Amino acid sequence: MTWEKFDKNFDEKFLNDVNEQAKKGNTFEELPLGKYEVSIDSMELTESKAGDPMVKYCFTVVQGDYEGRKIFRNQLVYKGDEHDKKRIGSELTFLKKLDSSRTISFEGFAKFDELIKEVFKEIDKLGLEYLLEIKENKGYRYFDIVEVFEPEIEDTPF
Repeated sequence: MTWEKFDKNFDEKFLNDVNEQAKKGNTFEELPLGKYEVSIDSMELTESKAGDPMVKYCFTVVQGDYEGRKIFRNQLVYKGDEHDKKRIGSELTFLKKLDSSRTISFEGFAKFDELIKEVFKEIDKLGLEYLLEIKENKGYRYFDIVEVFEPEIEDTPF
């Protein structure tokens, strides 16, 4: 493959800017605390780098100054310590706020994985969007679903 066809798109300013950003390090900028209207692109139960169960969400901002930006929520739900009940309970509360018709409960991780997949499939099919609030407490960001938006159904004349 010849890469020259791509290289013609870059001027000296672009190349300087890219190299300057690389010198500064991580260029990812988190969104400011606040409320964002979002859709959910994905949600899954997976393992953290340490091998602990965590739920991963990917949201896309659908309106406003940050439209098109991604928001990632990676929530550890089990670590084998005294905080596990609170972690799992918090995740169940978050799932309930997504407004699925599913009964939200925890009966072990195999069923929890199925539940997360079913909830995502349902909300994706319905086209639900959410008002997601990003807050901070003691230096940690956390997320809350404030409101659920159902898609507008256009009236069709007969």
